[in-house]
Amino acid sequence: MRPSHQTTEDSSWKLDPLDYRHSAHPIHWYRTVLLTFGILCAIAFLVYAQIGRSNSTGSSLSNQMLDSKEVDTSHVKVASTTDCLVVYDSNDMNSLTIEQLYQSVFAEMRVGFDEADVSSSSLPDLTRYRKVVVTISNYQQLRTLLPTLRGWVSQGGQLLLGCSPWGARGIGEYADLLGIVPQSDYQSLSPEDFTCTGGFMVGGGQSYQLPRTSLNSLVVSLSTGRAWASTTKGLPLVWTNDFGTGRVCVNNLNLWGKIGRGVCAQAYTLLGTSCVYPVIDGSIYYIDDCPAPAPTGTSPYLSRDYGMTTSQFYSNVWWPDINRLAEEHDISYTGALIETYDSRTDGSFDRPTSAYGHQYYGSLLFAHGGELALHGYNHQPLVDRDTFYTQGQDYGIWSSPKAMSDSLKELQTFAHDQFDKSDPVVYVPPSNILSRDGREVIAENGAIRAIASVYLPGGNAYDQEFTVSADGIVEIPRVTSGEIASADEEFLALSELNLHYVNSHFIHPDDVTDEARGADKGWAAMRNGLEAHMTWVDQNAPGIRHLTGSGMAGAVQRYAMVTPQVSEDDSAMSIHLDGYLDGTYLFVRLSDSKPASVTGGTLRQVTDSLYLLDARTADVTIQKEAP
Repeated sequence: MRPSHQTTEDSSWKLDPLDYRHSAHPIHWYRTVLLTFGILCAIAFLVYAQIGRSNSTGSSLSNQMLDSKEVDTSHVKVASTTDCLVVYDSNDMNSLTIEQLYQSVFAEMRVGFDEADVSSSSLPDLTRYRKVVVTISNYQQLRTLLPTLRGWVSQGGQLLLGCSPWGARGIGEYADLLGIVPQSDYQSLSPEDFTCTGGFMVGGGQSYQLPRTSLNSLVVSLSTGRAWASTTKGLPLVWTNDFGTGRVCVNNLNLWGKIGRGVCAQAYTLLGTSCVYPVIDGSIYYIDDCPAPAPTGTSPYLSRDYGMTTSQFYSNVWWPDINRLAEEHDISYTGALIETYDSRTDGSFDRPTSAYGHQYYGSLLFAHGGELALHGYNHQPLVDRDTFYTQGQDYGIWSSPKAMSDSLKELQTFAHDQFDKSDPVVYVPPSNILSRDGREVIAENGAIRAIASVYLPGGNAYDQEFTVSADGIVEIPRVTSGEIASADEEFLALSELNLHYVNSHFIHPDDVTDEARGADKGWAAMRNGLEAHMTWVDQNAPGIRHLTGSGMAGAVQRYAMVTPQVSEDDSAMSIHLDGYLDGTYLFVRLSDSKPASVTGGTLRQVTDSLYLLDARTADVTIQKEAP
């Protein structure tokens, strides 16, 4: 392909299966038709040759979607044994925020816990608990608790200080408990980066720029403590210290909200000799607005770099590159289908006069094991008159819930007719916006069984957890997006790999025309950024399951049902899985031992002391190596 600055010849010489309108001579038109026919025949052959693959990608027995009647999450709360206490101060807003963060993390990990509000009462009898998590950021309040906590830790207690305290200039009086060098004064600063050891977190052994939301950390040096994560300048961000017969873990990284969950989860696993919790084990890549009507027009960035129209670029450059990445990284994309880009929201619908673009890219998607999801009859979010769009969102309002419902039925009929009776089960909200009425319409549709929106809250986005809702709809949020990742995106990817063992990423074809998404940097830079993300996942989570939308939904259904019950002694760990059906995955941290053998499943080492358990039965036994 020749860039426009190297040639002045007309760009119509480039083969574009979707754009036959620029030919000035009948012979050119005839040749294009023959080439197009040949391409379609080849695609049709690939589709039928690969149909088994497209129906089974990411759909092993343990992630095929279950009938909603098989999914029972009513019993899923926490482990039956409550040996953890969370301590907070309801008069301190920061403490409440951190307490809610650990609540959400423990819900995902199935950790049972009691709570103690020290604003109105003293600590309960700590001998009832093996682990205590303190979420108090005010050192003056924390100081009143430390004498009791110190004695309890020395007798075998496991303490997690869940945040970095402020106003902690006198914390040196407990330097031996915390494993830090005593000083007369302690300062705080905002850390710039995060480097974790290979033994602590998936993705360890490399540095990550910290998000803008990271707050100050306490400046300390370790004496007897062991650093599990630090800045590149050596400031400890997560460390443990063995004290007496117990252990203290300090999370010195004040990164609150969903983006900090992975660090909180893995910090908790450092307490005690072991920790077990369920994960999803899945990696998925979505392409929104694909298939969609064939693009038209030009882009200054594509003209600058390739001398092509948008349509020519997609067929000659973008899809071949996207396909190469899929082949090299063993990915089958989930494409979110758009029928038309008209903006009507009154319940009347016109089917496109040509579905050529849909069929072309849809066939390519299927030929490589991909799957269709529903995006919309058009790109208008399913919202009612109670929805307020944020600035820059130029969308309409649907006239009624019936109009929303009818638009989905039209899209489903279109998908069924155009793609060999394809009946997608995953819905991707346009611009990740979905109103309450729109959500009810989805639930009432019957054929839609999962929603893939976004993980992080913000604006009017429909943000989700990985769960099964009461109405049976599976919530499978996308976590990261785009081709050129920000520091926030990179750290969020690290966090989710360590909480749910999930990578869920989406892109748009028109990212290459949008400066806000990196188009000014050029497709080569964007492609390299996307490839870097895929390579990072492959290198840091080798063996992670590559799924499509329905496969991810099936995996979440099984994850949402399972609660592990663990018993352990020096020689073995026994795990019983309440809610087990036909396969599930768990993280197992073995801090002070190594596995010798496994009955009822298989173990794969993912860090020095963290393992992925593939449970094949409801009861798994891990024999430990002799000391």
